Parts: sequence; C-alpha cells; structure tokens
Amino acid sequence: MYLMAYNGEVIHNIEDVYYTKKINDLNYGDIIDVDIDPIYKNLNKEDDYIFLNDQSEFNCHFKNFGEVTGIYNQKTRAVSFRNNDGKYLCLEGDHLVFTRDEANLWESFFPIDNEFIRKIQYVILNKWLSKRTGEIFDGKSIIFCSDFIMKIGNFSIDIRSQRINDFNEYKFIGFCDGWKFEEFLLYNPLIYITAYSSKSVLNQLSLCVRSLRSFANFDGKIIVMSNEDSTSIRDICSMEGDDNIDVDLMYPKDFVGYVCSKFSILGKEIYSGYQPVMYLDPDIIFNSDVNKMLQEATLTEDICAPLEDFHRVQTHVPVGAGLIQLDSLVPSPYAAGFNGGTIIFSNTDNTKVKEFLDNARRSITNIGYCFGREFNKWADQEVINYLSVKSFNVNTNCISKYARYIDHDPSINEKLTGFVHFWGHNSERKSELMKIYFDKIQYIQSELRRL
Repeated sequence: MYLMAYNGEVIHNIEDVYYTKKINDLNYGDIIDVDIDPIYKNLNKEDDYIFLNDQSEFNCHFKNFGEVTGIYNQKTRAVSFRNNDGKYLCLEGDHLVFTRDEANLWESFFPIDNEFIRKIQYVILNKWLSKRTGEIFDGKSIIFCSDFIMKIGNFSIDIRSQRINDFNEYKFIGFCDGWKFEEFLLYNPLIYITAYSSKSVLNQLSLCVRSLRSFANFDGKIIVMSNEDSTSIRDICSMEGDDNIDVDLMYPKDFVGYVCSKFSILGKEIYSGYQPVMYLDPDIIFNSDVNKMLQEATLTEDICAPLEDFHRVQTHVPVGAGLIQLDSLVPSPYAAGFNGGTIIFSNTDNTKVKEFLDNARRSITNIGYCFGREFNKWADQEVINYLSVKSFNVNTNCISKYARYIDHDPSINEKLTGFVHFWGHNSERKSELMKIYFDKIQYIQSELRRL
C-alpha cells in the first residue's frame, strides 16, 4: 500500500531522498510501496471505537527498513509505524526516519491503494454538486492540505474517515469538519433528442439544438436518436465540427417506434457515466440557461418531468386516464399528469431509472399484445403517467416552473423561464412557429448583450 502523509500528499522515494506529490500528479515509479498485513484492511474502526477495543497492531514491511510494527492510532485516526527500538517513523523534510518517541500527527500516515487513488482522481476529474448547498464544484479546484484534509470549497473532508466505497461513479460522501455527513453528486449532463426522417421534424431538431447551444449555455453532450448519421445530423443542426453531438442510430418503423424509442437507453455505453440524463422532444426551444434546471433535478436524485396542471389523470387520455381507468385506479380528482416530452433521469445505472424504463417498455409491449398496437394514441406518455400513478411517483415539483406550452401564438410567452414546448399543431406548423420564436429569442438575447 502507498502512504499519504499528514500534508495530504503521497510519499515518494528516489535514491534515499523522500518527497511528496499530490494524488493527481504521482510518479508511480517512485512511490513507496509498503507491504501491510491484511489485518489492517479488515479493521472495523467503528467497532474498535464503540466497544473500546485495544489499538490494533499488525506486521508491515518497508523495502528500506525491513520489518516494522504498524499501529492503528486511535488518537490520530491513522497508522503509525514503530521499529524494534521503539521509535516511530516521521517524515522530516526530505527524510523518512525512525526518530520519535511518540506518535502524533507528523508520525501518522494514511495507507491507500491503487483503487483508492483512482477513486480520488475520478473526483478530481469531474464536477460535483453539493447536496447541502446546491453549489457546483470543479474537481480540479480540490485542495489537499495539512491534517489529511481534502478541501472542496468550504467543505473540509477528513481523508482518514473515508472508505473506498464512499466514492462511487455518480455520488460520493464525505465527513466534513471531522463528523458532518455530506453528499456530493456528479454533474456531467447529457441531453438526448429523438428525431426521425421527416424534414419538418429535423428542422425542429435543428432549432432545438441551436437553442441549447446559443441560448441555454449548454456545452455538454447531445445525442440524437435518429436514422440519420452523425455527419447529416451535425449538418442539419448547423453544428459541423461540434464533437459533443453524437447519434444513436435507431430504425423505428411506425409512430409507436418513434415515440417509444426514447426508453431504449439502458445498457448503451453512449449514455453511461452521465448525470443527469435529460430527454427532449425535438419541438422545444430553450430561452435561458438550462444548467440551473438540470442541477435542481440532479439534486432530487429522482425522475423529473414538467406538470400539465391543466390536464387531470382521471379524465385526460393523453396523460394516462384510459389506462388508469382500465386498471380501476382512483387517483385524486385534482391530480394532474405530466408531459413526456421533457424527462430528466438521474443516470442510466440508477435502480429506479432502470426499473422505470424497463417497465415502460414492457407495459407498452404487453398493452400492444393485449389490445392492439394502435390502442394508445399517445403510446409513450399514457404509459409513463400510468406507471407514475401506479408505482413510480415521477417528480413534477422540480422542473415545472421552467416549462411553458404554446398552443397558437408564440408571442404569448414573453418571459424567458426556461423552455417552450410547441404542441397542438401539425409538424410543419410547429417548425414555422419555432422559427419565429427562435428569431425572437435571438433578438432579445442580442439586445440584452448590448445593454
């Protein structure tokens, strides 16, 4: 195992000269590698504290010093090393020597292995949201300092309290100021959009993508589910050279396939490692920064969609009323449905997300076999509203305030709240109205820049 010194850096050695380096800038050929008895890894430090167990001792072997005794020091919550003369190891400048009679902070070390290093390096390479404050932190700004502290903004995480399992791909926990439990969520957003064949739909896609890049301050990954290749899609969206636009090639054959393809994202590497993952219909224009909405949704760790507060799930078929009645469910008469054209998932490895998407696909299939492929006119939206009422309780509180729906005239949407969904028109008319609205937002944005 490697040794982290009290200054939060890893100890290296070259020709009997010792030095430390930050965990994201290691010289692997020079790192001190100590053979520590597996007893150390199996220690239950909480049991030792709770049941007042004696300090654990274990055998260790240093290449330069031979056999020594390792001691888990409950006072410093780290490991001290003692030689046969009863002296403790200490890092003194560029020397690592057994000179001390007592083991305090400078005589304490935190053993780490390659897996722990990889976990910390992953944190450093990404951006994270504080569950407590909602602040976003770039991992590159993390500082390792004295007393084994990893500093993230105003949060001081004691590395000695951390375990490998505290650091996961989408979330990590830390004990701050020695004891405060804190959570940090990965912020690496992805947006995916479905758009197939139709010229008017591809025009909508172009306006949607351009609004994300031009008005919504979104520079993250965009994936288009389409039967058009990536070169064509980038050309259609006027985004040639934008390497952050990819295509998930799909070949649906009818309306059910078009609208339900959005649920086919599990087990695909192209969607993995992102959080949050937002689905969009192509008939949407963003008019302001999307990151605030994405960050708020991430903090819920839930499936989020915007409310249609004017449509009740008991009576309005497009939000699941037919299936809800058929299953003899009785939701509140005041319960509104949600729109399936904007859905934010935490990530594609999340258990609830997997269950939701899998059960949506299975329900669509089972309903089709039982009642016919044309049974649900709004195949995707009816099913997911039904599943929400039945079991999944999709979060409609978070992002509804950002959504506006247009029926006839885009001029009614004067406030730049987030995004406008263009429904209630045929595909060609949607494209026309979206272009009018896009030009309007472009003008407003240019005027704001002039002020």
